[in-house]
Amino acid sequence: MERTYDIGLLGLAFAVLIFSGCAGQQTFTASARPGETVAVAAAWNPGLTRAQLSVVITPESGATVTYAPGDTRVRTVFQSYPDPLSKLVVGDRAQVDYPAAGLSNGQGGYNVLSKNFGNWFVRGSAGNENDWANAFVFLDLPQSIPAGLATIDLKVAGTSIVPPTTIEVLPLPAAGTNSFPLSNGIAGPIRSVERAPHYVVRFTGPSGVIPHSIQADFTRTLAATGNAWVTHPRGDIQSAMWSDTGSLIKVMVTPVKGTTTNLLTDFKFYVTGAVTSLGVNSVKAYDIAGNPLTGFNATLQFVNN
Repeated sequence: MERTYDIGLLGLAFAVLIFSGCAGQQTFTASARPGETVAVAAAWNPGLTRAQLSVVITPESGATVTYAPGDTRVRTVFQSYPDPLSKLVVGDRAQVDYPAAGLSNGQGGYNVLSKNFGNWFVRGSAGNENDWANAFVFLDLPQSIPAGLATIDLKVAGTSIVPPTTIEVLPLPAAGTNSFPLSNGIAGPIRSVERAPHYVVRFTGPSGVIPHSIQADFTRTLAATGNAWVTHPRGDIQSAMWSDTGSLIKVMVTPVKGTTTNLLTDFKFYVTGAVTSLGVNSVKAYDIAGNPLTGFNATLQFVNN
């Protein structure tokens, strides 16, 4: 019988798992049979894809097993965001402390989730961005892995991206992998949660100068079918209004609150869909009074998957 893992714990465990510490990490289920599917947290890695990822599984005894990039036993790599009503997000945006929302005192940690937690820890660990996605990897254990403790090491270009995860392989017969079935029992499209190929648009400008709004125009080429799509990672902070004129993509990013943000990284957004090429045409930045600001440019990063 197929075992179902605690996928529902993703949001609950987000604040703890978003960034790896110095010790070995744990999966949500710390034990599994050979051949079963496990979930491994991969920290803040928004550009991570299966095409990049190799997995090194080292059992307590026996030979090490390596999954090369593209191995079908790596089922999916996807990004998980915190609930917009989570105490982590609300505490950060509304500057509210939440008692009994931190680590329990019995575990030697703090009990209060400070309003400053997002600012001094989470945002700082996310490259000073408000894009607080956490990467997760679903993978199938080898069918013949021996019982005992084993480590799962996620690597890109030979370098570990997080400390190795420790699991216990149970001394039981090998089981089937999780098909992530839909409600009618048919196997679900698990890779549909992966990120589509996209362009990351970031802005640079004079040190210490943060615009109130930025307007950017882009030339683009579309595939034979499909349309462009522009999306923003934190709609509770910035609003991205956009249009595709047929030859240009025009985007205006402004704060949802009437005050200027204090991070230029808040203006980051994504261009995806049927866009096969993208070029920066112009960038215009304005202060809160609508006065033009000079010296701002856009950079593009293409992420394929």
